[in-house]
This record gives sequence, C-alpha cells and structure tokens, in this order.
Amino acid sequence: MPRFSVTLSIILICVSLQGCVVRSSRAAAADPAAIRLVIENREFDAMNVYLAREGVRIPIGTVDGFGTRTFAISRSMLPVDATLVLVAVSRACSEVLQSPSVSAQPGQVVSWRIERASFGRSVLVR
Repeated sequence: MPRFSVTLSIILICVSLQGCVVRSSRAAAADPAAIRLVIENREFDAMNVYLAREGVRIPIGTVDGFGTRTFAISRSMLPVDATLVLVAVSRACSEVLQSPSVSAQPGQVVSWRIERASFGRSVLVR
C-alpha cells in the first residue's frame, strides 16, 4: 500500500507542475505576459513537445500528426535570457527533433514547424 501512495503522489506532483508551465490557447490570448507557442506538425507521427531548460525537458503537450496546436508559456518558466529551445519526440519511434534556440519576449508568438526534411529548423518569432 505505501508503494501505491508514493506512486500516486509522484503522478499528482507531475500533473500539477505541468499545469504551471503551459496553458491553453484561450489563456494565451488573455495573458499579455505569456509567449504564445504555435506548433505545426508536418509529420505523420504524433509528437510530444518539450521546452528544454538547463538540460531538463519541461513537458508542453502533444501535437497530433499533421496537426497544429497553440500553447502559452509563462515568462517565469523561461531562462533569464528568454531563450527558447524546443524538443519534439515522436510517439511512434522515439526520434528526437530539436529547434534552434530563439529569443522571445512576452506577447510575442513563436511558431515551430516540425518536419524531418528541415531537421526541425523552421522557427519564427513574431
């Protein structure tokens, strides 16, 4: 029974931490201090997307194959220099694609097009 309690506690902590990092697109529109992140997946595989910060992958969410999703990242989750590095991991084969690092400020929109042909290099900050 104690093992079940520890496992449940870890799961609840992980879920609550993820809620602090990323909000839905409605929250992105409402919060001018958030950085909007638009991810377009041009691959067949669904991708788990992470924000890489100081060597740690912070979960952002999942983008279905040939799908587009919008997320909001609070300014407090970024490094001091506001540099974003995004990582996408294929749910089908665990292939990893990484974006180049880009600087973004609150209120800006970062768009990342995931596609193997460009090795995940299509990042645009507006």
